Amino acid sequence: MTNRRLIATLLLLALITGAVFAAGKKKKKKEEEEPPTQVLELPKEPPVAVTGDIERLAFHVTPLSAKGLLTQQMRDSLKSLLRDSHTPLKIRAFVAGSGDLRRVPDIVSEVLTDKHVPLPVVTVVQAGALTLTGAQVVLETTSGARKPVNTAGLAFLAPQQEMADQPLMPVAPLVARCVARLKEAAAAAGSSPEAVLRVTCLATSLDDAAASRAAISTAFPRAVVNYVQFVRAPAQTIATCEGVARLLSPPARPAVLVHRPGAQTADAIAVAPGRIAISGVQLGFGTRPSDIQLAFDRLDHSLETVRASRAGIFFVNFYTASRSIAASLDQQRRHFFDKTNPAIYNSFLFEGLGSMDASFGVEADALVR
Repeated sequence: MTNRRLIATLLLLALITGAVFAAGKKKKKKEEEEPPTQVLELPKEPPVAVTGDIERLAFHVTPLSAKGLLTQQMRDSLKSLLRDSHTPLKIRAFVAGSGDLRRVPDIVSEVLTDKHVPLPVVTVVQAGALTLTGAQVVLETTSGARKPVNTAGLAFLAPQQEMADQPLMPVAPLVARCVARLKEAAAAAGSSPEAVLRVTCLATSLDDAAASRAAISTAFPRAVVNYVQFVRAPAQTIATCEGVARLLSPPARPAVLVHRPGAQTADAIAVAPGRIAISGVQLGFGTRPSDIQLAFDRLDHSLETVRASRAGIFFVNFYTASRSIAASLDQQRRHFFDKTNPAIYNSFLFEGLGSMDASFGVEADALVR
């Protein structure tokens, strides 16, 4: 009887051991067959600066879409851009609505990296509204064409601004006056209305946007047009228009400031064919002189990565959400930028910047050494 119990016990232990061994072997085999967990790579950050040839620069404005939210509209805009044969060097994104502005550079990186397209510099600002209901973004791009298209160089036309104290006045008459002055500036620089390539107009209202756009297109029939409401609740009626024009003959020097007849400040800068640096926006956090100086220093360092520097800067854009900050920027830039160097300095007011904590942004174009 004892022997039978012993044999039964041994058989039971053998069965248990075999089951445990089989289960362990099956688990090990399953673990070996399971693929390793994939770690998604973070999107590459856009460069701080790029270079391009003046004679090959081309300008585009993506069509507006009300389909989907910001991410889908960004992807659709980038697909529209990539249908052209040009390589984007700079993207300036005007975002309206509640979308997260911080996602814009990431989406640019994801889409272009997937298409094996070199990343451009990216500037993001929050606008008040766009001319299509439901549209949340419009992209304004500077690209590199395959062949020279600006053989005599380019004129960068400084913003012309008109304003009225009443916030509800029609904007179209102000836009018309800005456009008239842009025509004078282009002519003074050695260009013509037919050679104006891009016009960007920022207004406090879109109520008469159709009339404003018609005035722009009539004056500059070959220009791509970007028309944006830059703030939602203005205290005044304001229109600001800037542009880029193809020169008909090259300037005598690499960069020459141009004045309209009777104008006290420069209305354009004519830039001869050659290589230039194009920076992305450098954001500033804080309003003290040291905060502004830090952003200016980062701008200088970004230009140095592409063999340029503050000594070669010829066009500067400041972006702020406050007029007081704009005044501080204008004051501090006099201590930073080379006073003897010909350059245009522009200041734009928007609802916000690419970071909620940012006080201002600065970007620049410069001659490459």
